[in-house]
Amino acid sequence: MQPKNWRGVVALATVLLIGTAGAALAQDTGNIFGTASDTDGSALPGVTVTLAGYGATQLQVTNANGGFRFLGLAPGAWQVKAELEGFSTVEYPSVVVSINRNTEILLTLSGAVEEVITVTSESPILDERKISSGTTISQVELEKIPSARDPWVLMTQAAGVLLDRVNVGGDQSGQQSSFIGAGTGQAQNTYYLDGAEITDRSAAGSSPTYYDFDQFAEYQLQTGGSDVTRDVPGVTINLVTKRGSNEFRGSARFMLTDQKGYFGALDQGNISVDPSDLGPNQTNFTADQVDRVQDYGFEAGGPLWRDRLWAWASWGNNDIAKITSIGTTDRTILENTAIKLNAQFTAANSAVASFNNGDKKKFGRGAASNKAANALWNQRGPTGISKFEDTHVFGSNFFLSGQYVYVDGGFSLASTGGCGPDGQEQFIPASGVQQGVGCGFARRPSSELKIDATYFATSGSLNHEIKFGGRIRDVETSSDWTYPGRDILNYDGSFQGNQTLANLAPFGLPPSRVNDLAFLYAYRQGPAVSTLQYTGAWVQDTMTWGKWTINAGLRYDTSDGENEAFLVDGNPAFPEVMPDIDFLGNDAGGFKWSAIQPRVGVTYALGEERKTLIRGRLGRFANPAFLGMI
Repeated sequence: MQPKNWRGVVALATVLLIGTAGAALAQDTGNIFGTASDTDGSALPGVTVTLAGYGATQLQVTNANGGFRFLGLAPGAWQVKAELEGFSTVEYPSVVVSINRNTEILLTLSGAVEEVITVTSESPILDERKISSGTTISQVELEKIPSARDPWVLMTQAAGVLLDRVNVGGDQSGQQSSFIGAGTGQAQNTYYLDGAEITDRSAAGSSPTYYDFDQFAEYQLQTGGSDVTRDVPGVTINLVTKRGSNEFRGSARFMLTDQKGYFGALDQGNISVDPSDLGPNQTNFTADQVDRVQDYGFEAGGPLWRDRLWAWASWGNNDIAKITSIGTTDRTILENTAIKLNAQFTAANSAVASFNNGDKKKFGRGAASNKAANALWNQRGPTGISKFEDTHVFGSNFFLSGQYVYVDGGFSLASTGGCGPDGQEQFIPASGVQQGVGCGFARRPSSELKIDATYFATSGSLNHEIKFGGRIRDVETSSDWTYPGRDILNYDGSFQGNQTLANLAPFGLPPSRVNDLAFLYAYRQGPAVSTLQYTGAWVQDTMTWGKWTINAGLRYDTSDGENEAFLVDGNPAFPEVMPDIDFLGNDAGGFKWSAIQPRVGVTYALGEERKTLIRGRLGRFANPAFLGMI
């Protein structure tokens, strides 16, 4: 990758957004803001506010304006109590905190009343400091919404998100959906796990792994209204896992969907299509059908040291088997393990360490009517995500958080026809039914170091919430690809319309020969490595004045990358003709060259005939894109 010039690298912009977020998305916590006053509406300084719930009890005393704030809280229901001598005690037994949201409450204390006033009304659902589009789904809703157990299915709950598939009964579980938001592309989407960015940018903004649905305490999807702490404007998914608390708790599940229904009592619906439902000139087709979906696992958590150290862990297995439209079996197994430790050794400092491992095994990937049974893939893709975060509260006006995340991502594809010299050589004959397929792996590790800080200040009636921070993210991709047998792909004839008139020009062939081409696609193995580095810094001020909220921000971003040099294994396939070969570039781990000719029924043997053929037909392509379409 060529470094961008400074004009393209540096993005400095001042943003004035009325009513945008005071808390940045990409957090796995929320905040409680509040004001204490008497029955006349006058502010009450010196009120002791106690917060209890998921960890050690927290105490704050209201300031001169009667204000208080609790920051960095886990999602869920918290208990708030306010006390001041000579006034009634006020209790809120269930203040709901959601990720990336400020829950604001008003504590009204009555003078000369000794009784305890309990407020049982629901927490406010409007965050006055923030206007954004999207949805937040709580743990209760996750358990009760009747849908396939897949995080991508939940995107249908938010307006403005367009998905590429519909998951019916779990038949698409274990497969990522491609999706876009209003006015944005897929490459601009962002994934967070517990507030840590894990997006696989080398795969156009996809998730690096898959998940156990019962891991989540909350799910947030944002489609617009992002603030300056975000570096891209697309859809953002923040998945927040559960955590341990002072109470031991756990759950287990077993779910089964079978082709024969519940214990054979109910049959699956007819998968054929009524001809009357087909569109003009549309041919009839048969859909995929669910064979068996089995989902089981457990999760549990509790205190290791009450009020100081908590643990939570989960394990889940999701086995999805379906029968494709051409009758082959497509089976996906997802195995997920998660461990989280939360600690609060002092009232001012808290830390969290977590590890998530998602392992995907897929058998029979790529089934289609134009592929033989030996031209499918078996996939394996374990991905581990490690995170450590420490948060320190320097008084009631300064909040600092540091985070380190490492994603050990990647996957491998093995041909069902075998890999290596004894595997089924990939061949696409004129009939169009592919035999054999290539094998390879891709490793995509990434690491990120991020610092976030929040400072509160008051000047007269104008309140400031100043957020600033920065991050450095390093991403590496390395891949290696081979064709079974001799590292050669044989292609003969027109295949799904890939041949075009433009492909004939470099070879002087007339338009009448457009469907009469063949080529060899030779591959020289090599572990191509590329590295990317993203650097960002931001500052923003959320100013509140009466009913007005103004957010002003400044952001700086730069990215840089390179393709690293590497060594290839072994000797070239045809060393005596290498000087005659025009270099066609580097793609997915090797050097490529090809031979194209009119179809003359040549046998691609290992003898002199093949050497002569390649020497006579090699040439430079102005646009060899059709090679990559096979």
